Amino acid sequence: MANLLTAGGFMSRSTRYLLNALLCLLVGGHGVYWLAMGRAELASDVRVGLVIAQAVVGLAGAVWFYSRSRGAAS
Repeated sequence: MANLLTAGGFMSRSTRYLLNALLCLLVGGHGVYWLAMGRAELASDVRVGLVIAQAVVGLAGAVWFYSRSRGAAS
């Protein structure tokens, strides 16, 4: 069975970028949700820092992959 995510698969590059953007948005959204629910009050400083980094990188990755998907479509 051929790898479905390679150039010989059924997904275009634009679709793969959109899927990556969705996954990054999910990861970034989880970080924002975790912080918004007030769980940072009980967590260590290291964990709070890691969750902030998760939110920033996840949301930035979503924007980056989405913009790449628009460029790959044209």
